[in-house]
Amino acid sequence: VVLETIELLPADARERRVELTALCAAVEHWLGSHEEAHARLVRAWEDLPERTGPAAAALQIELSVDGLYTMDFEQTLTMGSGAVAAARALGDTPLLASALAALCLGCAAAGEIAEAREHRAEAAAAIDRLTNAELAPRLEALSYLAWAENYLERYGEAIAHADRGIAIGRAIGSGQLLVPMMLVKGYPLEMQGRLAEAVEVCESAVEAARLSASPHYLFWALFELAYARYYTGELPAAIAAGEESARVGGRIAGGTMPAGGGGPGWVMAMARFEDGDVQRAWDEMHALGPPDLPHKIPVERCFDWECMALVALALGRRDEAEDYVRRAEAMAASLGLSLSRALALRARAALLLADGSAADAARLAEESGEVADGIGAVIVSCWSRLLAGQALAQAGDRAAAIKMLRRAESELDRYGSLRGRDDARRRLRALGARAEKRGPATPEDSGVGSLTRREREIADLVWDRKTNREIAAALFLSEKTVESHMRNLFVKLGVSSRVEVARAIDAARTSPEV
Repeated sequence: VVLETIELLPADARERRVELTALCAAVEHWLGSHEEAHARLVRAWEDLPERTGPAAAALQIELSVDGLYTMDFEQTLTMGSGAVAAARALGDTPLLASALAALCLGCAAAGEIAEAREHRAEAAAAIDRLTNAELAPRLEALSYLAWAENYLERYGEAIAHADRGIAIGRAIGSGQLLVPMMLVKGYPLEMQGRLAEAVEVCESAVEAARLSASPHYLFWALFELAYARYYTGELPAAIAAGEESARVGGRIAGGTMPAGGGGPGWVMAMARFEDGDVQRAWDEMHALGPPDLPHKIPVERCFDWECMALVALALGRRDEAEDYVRRAEAMAASLGLSLSRALALRARAALLLADGSAADAARLAEESGEVADGIGAVIVSCWSRLLAGQALAQAGDRAAAIKMLRRAESELDRYGSLRGRDDARRRLRALGARAEKRGPATPEDSGVGSLTRREREIADLVWDRKTNREIAAALFLSEKTVESHMRNLFVKLGVSSRVEVARAIDAARTSPEV
């Protein structure tokens, strides 16, 4: 329709033609047709006679984002800076907000952290001054800013901006950015330990992508769901989501914006490693690219180098593990980001522990947890404390090890990270310390109050004697998703049948406190 509209424009409607060309390229990116979008944008830029008006600014925003699909940071930053300058000269606040957000995202992806923080502050201030009606035509500003805030470790702001974008999009019936803005929330929710919410939002994005018949969005949503399942410790489910993502998208890396971590390949390899398939994990990680990770954006590399170091240690490849740890340490120092530092510290701690320097390993692992806590990345800090407890035990400090492991076990249980929690419990038992048996939780430790909004909806329909198929139809979900939620319900409610679920809901409905 956009292409047909462009053909109907009069010859002198240059500004409008450029605006529609930028829109067409954006649609092509949403469809996964990145090469076509790039070629269209380049042609439009070369043909543009005046590069100072609103159309030029809009085109430069699209070119800035376009560079992120191939990690052409020179294009991203040059065009982003040009868009900001043009929008600022025009005095167009919504356009300026979009340009600043795109440039902020580009700087964050490129590892230009100080500049990204400056642009984030200005973009957020501009967005806050705009009403929803004023922001609606530039809804992408919220999407770009939220993605950037993920990389800049501002998880609460990322979720808030994504939620505002989702609310505006639904209010005006604009659904093209709905799935990306839902997926923005997965990572910060995971870092904040809100794993049930992360799984729920990713599952909802998968369902929305299925209904939209968009292979590109489905590919993206599935591998984000795989990450959420990985953090909860549901490794077979993580691998299954990753494998479906690869089938749908026809690729194991790239294809999303920014392209660095896009794709299911890495999360499948991590899940296989945790599940004990170490050699296959090693092979799959290295099949994605060389050890210096040029296919990853800088802020993601410390995650990957830590994982590669752990796999190398498991295979007895100590020198390669050392190389990965040193890379992580150098990158962390270069970026100046707390999460990168926490990951590099934890990677070094794992290497020290393997070398027999348990006391030093414990000290660095504890420091890693404290650094992660400082930015609210509690799921990272929990796993750091788990490693610290292991190191303290190996160092012979049983009392300190038990204290550290109990804290890790309690927090991981509360957040619903079951694999880590169970590891902590095994280590506590090995030390002769009994671990309290709990279940995964959200707002409460267990019971009806621990259910997410979606789980409560499904439980209410079970109470209403609906089958899984009927529930799926009523909530526009797949039966497979309903089955997954039912498994969670059984665990959280401590029951083993649908009848017991219905009884728990019946009791909650008659209680004045629920």
